Amino acid sequence: CGLGHDGLELLRAGYRLVETDIALGQLAAARELHREAGFSSSSAHLLADAEHLPFAEGSFDGALMVAALHHLPEPLAALREMRRVIKRGGILVLGTEPNSWQNRTVYPLGKRVFALMECGRGREGSASDMVSEGDKLAEGFSGRQLRGLLREAGFAEVELLPAGYISAALFSLATEISSRRGRVLRLFPLERLSIPLDELLGRIPFIRGFPWNWNAVAR
Repeated sequence: CGLGHDGLELLRAGYRLVETDIALGQLAAARELHREAGFSSSSAHLLADAEHLPFAEGSFDGALMVAALHHLPEPLAALREMRRVIKRGGILVLGTEPNSWQNRTVYPLGKRVFALMECGRGREGSASDMVSEGDKLAEGFSGRQLRGLLREAGFAEVELLPAGYISAALFSLATEISSRRGRVLRLFPLERLSIPLDELLGRIPFIRGFPWNWNAVAR
């Protein structure tokens, strides 16, 4: 669920939704967003834990989870729950799940560089206060780990798609700078311009295994 923007795109495409989140504030924001867009009758919003979904087996044609699986204490339990509530032949889409390599290498190095720069200016970095606890603790998944989790959860067909190289790095850079400055830095034009290059990089066999994030489609 989050703030409801991904759900809004599905509503505009003609789908009916039941969105879940464990945060009441997020649910309220998503509900208001959908109401303002004229989709109140096509979407419902429910306080629910992804690891214990309050739905009967085979309740839905599909499920979408964006940038959330890596936050969960038991990701396998959540995947099994989504498999349970999806109809036979239905689809699960995971979006923007961090690839563990960048969280173990590039991201820690970047944090140190920023910290040194701020110490040089005589101020302490406080960006960690603006990062969610989930992102502080989570490393994401390697492609092998994510594929293995999906198969262990009962999905027979799993397709992993690289999601972002240059564009995702620019987004992470802008987020880090914004959190440290206390004001938003937007690099959207550069991110959009880099998408064709991302698509090209995703076709190169070795590089394909090292995107910033993963998308996954499972049946």
